[in-house]
Amino acid sequence: MRTLLFIAVAIALTGCFKDPGQRAYENCLAKLEAQLAETEAGIATEESAPARMIAQTALEGARKIGEAACQGIKDSCESDPEGAICRAAIKTYNG
Repeated sequence: MRTLLFIAVAIALTGCFKDPGQRAYENCLAKLEAQLAETEAGIATEESAPARMIAQTALEGARKIGEAACQGIKDSCESDPEGAICRAAIKTYNG
């Protein structure tokens, strides 16, 4: 029992010590996925098949753009952790 508790605490603390830039990247992706899931649910309620298809295409474009933006955060924080882009991302997604 103590071993399981120790492992659980160790895993929880690992997240606390994760690089802030990496956390911002992961939080960016999580927020993007939540927003896309909400949009996708709205698309599913659309009665018009052509409108659903157009909205789904737009959603996939938004996914690619969002993932690229999150990747930009990760790249920026890896190359310049003290730079303005990284600091703004950390403030936005970790604050």
